[in-house]
Amino acid sequence: MSFYITGRRIVYTNQVPYETDILATNDYNMAGVSGLAQTVIGLGIGDTTTVSGLDCTPVSPPGLAVVVGVGAMYSFEDYDATDYGVIPADTDPNHKLYKQAFNWNPITLNLTAPATPGNSVIYLIEGIFDTTDVNDVSRPYFNSADPTMPIFNNNYDTRTDIILFQAKQGTPGVTPTPPAPDAGYTGLYYVTVANGQTVITGGDISKVSTVEGQPFITEGLTQKVSSSTIATGYVSIPAQQAATYVSGVDVGSVNAIICNPSNNYAAPSLGMIISVLVANTNTSTATLKINGNSAINIQVVTPVGLASLAGGEMVAGGWYDFRYNGTTWQLLNPTAPSYDYGIVSFNAASTQSIAGGSHPIQFNNVVYDPNSWWDGSLYRWLPTVAGLYRFTACVFGLAVNSSQGLNLYKNGSILYRLGLLGQETVSSNGAPSGSSPPIVMNGTTDNIQLIWENESASSTTIGATGGINGDKNFFSIEYIGN
Repeated sequence: MSFYITGRRIVYTNQVPYETDILATNDYNMAGVSGLAQTVIGLGIGDTTTVSGLDCTPVSPPGLAVVVGVGAMYSFEDYDATDYGVIPADTDPNHKLYKQAFNWNPITLNLTAPATPGNSVIYLIEGIFDTTDVNDVSRPYFNSADPTMPIFNNNYDTRTDIILFQAKQGTPGVTPTPPAPDAGYTGLYYVTVANGQTVITGGDISKVSTVEGQPFITEGLTQKVSSSTIATGYVSIPAQQAATYVSGVDVGSVNAIICNPSNNYAAPSLGMIISVLVANTNTSTATLKINGNSAINIQVVTPVGLASLAGGEMVAGGWYDFRYNGTTWQLLNPTAPSYDYGIVSFNAASTQSIAGGSHPIQFNNVVYDPNSWWDGSLYRWLPTVAGLYRFTACVFGLAVNSSQGLNLYKNGSILYRLGLLGQETVSSNGAPSGSSPPIVMNGTTDNIQLIWENESASSTTIGATGGINGDKNFFSIEYIGN
């Protein structure tokens, strides 16, 4: 006789029913509900366990305990891991069901504060799907030897799917470490308890959430009507219009963005994206911190890979998009492509004396060089990406005569004259400066030097800090494109 795992059981007039007639009807109901749950919920996000309800609140009257409320858990389970009455166990992986378990009565979990002053501890409130046979009763069985005298045996009369909860303690410390869920368990809440604490408050409890609020089902089917797919899940039209699920306002400081969107972000995962209304213009490297997670460095894409910010890529009051690449937040729409620049300056404690003839200026301070293109031993730029570049310089020198000046050399030969010292007042601090037109660089051997030209019998002194106002000498490079 074949046994089907879904369907409707048939019993005929005057038929003596079998045990399987009743048991199979129960199985079919279980399979139907599970199939509908699987279709609607879709095995959760990432085929994981999901929950509905199960609110975690402080115990009343106040104390060191929390209460997990009424709710349901949906978990991918065997059709039946053990025999169901006379129906054999079914652990065929093709027959797995997205079963639902209920918690009908609130569960109280007691917690303990750490004994060491200054320490805190994080408890993980976790739950697991559990199938159990209950209600052991004495039942009469047919006695073939004497039908008038039934045989009584004890057996369970109900198989039920429930949720088991426990509070797992993390590692106490000044900066406590939360525990990972036990095998088979699903993490639901974190509860933080400090040394000396006697009462749990709502502020001590937070959900364990990943992308789209997993494992909690935060929107029902009615909220999903006419929704659209966003990233890995579905977002309702009102949520899309408000954009609060992937955006927030910066409440941090200069170069340290802090954003707390209403959709609670867990630790960033590959591909995660967020838009932030930035409060401050960045002046150098910057970080982004979301919903209490760690502050993570922000980078941008350059022709030779990712580079940290230099300043001006984000302007106060602007919306900026960030995507997590597995290590850093990548800024997708920088305002200023300052990451294309390299800047060095001459600001040593001593001056540079340049004798007659042509000599490279010994710039000795790397201000910004994310791609390591500055050769500090030969005082030259050696870009490793082919394309067009513009070079700009300003150097303060003490004039001796009017023929001294600043030239741009490519591969050891003069290319452009940027400025003459004689354009300034002789015998005072002059500042030859200028920018080159776009220069083609092959990305391998082509190099650029800034050369100071003297007459054979003349000399020049490059100031340690620049002009009379302490201005810096500088030499910069701008990548224009291919």
